[in-house]
Amino acid sequence: VERSLSVALQRAFDDPGVWGMLLGDVARQVARIYGRESEIDEAEALDRIVAAIGAGLERPIGEGGARH
Repeated sequence: VERSLSVALQRAFDDPGVWGMLLGDVARQVARIYGRESEIDEAEALDRIVAAIGAGLERPIGEGGARH
């Protein structure tokens, strides 16, 4: 939406752990894209994604806006 990522979510699974599996699959797909389409290899891209997820989880919700 207006050059920003927009996501609509709803509780889709009985087990919240399924979200972790889904997010892990998405992270691997994104890393694969970077490996194919940029100078960053897939392993480095995945490491950076995982590190950023960890950093994002340490921040309170709503703090600071976009995190890029």
